[in-house]
Amino acid sequence: MLKKNLILFYITITTLLYSQNEIDALRYSVFDNFNTAGISALGGAGGLWSHNHNPASLGFFNGNNLLSISLGNQSQQTESNYLGQKETIENKINIIPFIQNAGYVTSLQFSENDEWSSINIALSVNRKKNFNHNINISGYNTESSMANQFVQYAQNISPEELGWNEWLAYDSFLIDPDETEITNPDGSASSVLNGYQPTSGMEIIGQTQTRKIKENGFINEVDLAFSSAYKNFVFIGGSIGITHMKFSHRSSYKEDEFNDNNNLLNFEYNEYLNQEGGGVNLKIGTIIKPLSFLRVGLAYHSPTYNEISEFYEASIETNFIEPPTEDTTATNFFQSYSSNYDFILNTPSKSILSLAFLKKYMSIQTLLTLDFERVNYGESQLSSIDFYGYEFYDENEKISEYYGATNNIKAGLFLRVKNISLRGGYAIFGSPFKREGDNEWSQKYMSFGLGYKVNAYSFDLALAQQTNEEDIILYQDLDSSYSATINSKINTMILTCSYKF
Repeated sequence: MLKKNLILFYITITTLLYSQNEIDALRYSVFDNFNTAGISALGGAGGLWSHNHNPASLGFFNGNNLLSISLGNQSQQTESNYLGQKETIENKINIIPFIQNAGYVTSLQFSENDEWSSINIALSVNRKKNFNHNINISGYNTESSMANQFVQYAQNISPEELGWNEWLAYDSFLIDPDETEITNPDGSASSVLNGYQPTSGMEIIGQTQTRKIKENGFINEVDLAFSSAYKNFVFIGGSIGITHMKFSHRSSYKEDEFNDNNNLLNFEYNEYLNQEGGGVNLKIGTIIKPLSFLRVGLAYHSPTYNEISEFYEASIETNFIEPPTEDTTATNFFQSYSSNYDFILNTPSKSILSLAFLKKYMSIQTLLTLDFERVNYGESQLSSIDFYGYEFYDENEKISEYYGATNNIKAGLFLRVKNISLRGGYAIFGSPFKREGDNEWSQKYMSFGLGYKVNAYSFDLALAQQTNEEDIILYQDLDSSYSATINSKINTMILTCSYKF
């Protein structure tokens, strides 16, 4: 048997190639549907009312200065279904809320006789994504093991050239080379590697499989927006956005409770990923008022250029009843690998068409607002920061193969009587996956809100529930994928306080 004392130098390059992939592209391209409480309660349909959606909407501001802050909090319920076994985990509301949105708006007035009456300027920060998420998956598998995946991807490869996953499995005695002794022309004996198989004496069919995932982080965006209006008929605006992102992922996969004819007690495969970076984008928009009761808006968000730093670590630990080979007396083995890498990610552009219908009946003001968003997730691109760095050909090919264009639809209804307002909304985010059946991952939002205005102060409260379904692949065994269906419900509460002066 080959001795397992390989140096990690052989797999360093392989690890760097596979740490950044199409999953990163999707993670930083799909955003939440929240803004201020007022916009969030309208199903996120802010194309005519939020400069974060359409900077031309800033032209509607008719005061001198405005300060606002929005505090948010979330609770979450996640249910997994794997091999017919369901696991539920609940995250309760945090004691300390997060800042969902904060902003300052000011107006530079021109002469009343000028056709362009003023320029409005806004500086704001908005949380575009919360990554906080916990998932527990468990089931008893009578047909397969993750060890089979390691065996499959190790075939016809010498130990010195194994990928990092397979090397960890090899050096922790989860898999072994299948060798044949041959006689050389000079009469000496040598070994020929025919492939890999599970370690001798292991029957790894029929075991409990458990995976626990914990994710944390956020994407925040600082926006500097400008807008003006021509004769109160055409509104134009533009903004520059600076994003800051942090993301951490911890995953623990364990197999134990094997059948009786097995020397392996258990093995555990752990991953840790930490990414942090920032990006920049541009937004432009226009709004017109063709009729007294109608508003029409168009906005374009450019791709976001992101630079991201990553730390990645993976490990495998195995525990045996007896030593897995006569070359050792140990029954416990642990191997790990880690890497650091910096890369560039361009996330896709977005186009928004917005409509609003306004009507006043007696003392009741009504508003129906609609947003139609178009995003092509297949436009995301990975590249290296170094000029002569890795080219990401395969990863970018997978992005364009797996992901496609999708439509997001948002609708909101607003009613106001004197200084009290009611809001309601609904939104559907289409799946970013191109082929039907790849992964559902669509999202739905239902929202409701209340508002109260007194003198220069405004207070708004929004309650929203987000539901989504996705599939998480635990591993692939030959031509089969073993995945769990994840259903999540996220309840979000946002409170906005504004002061106009």
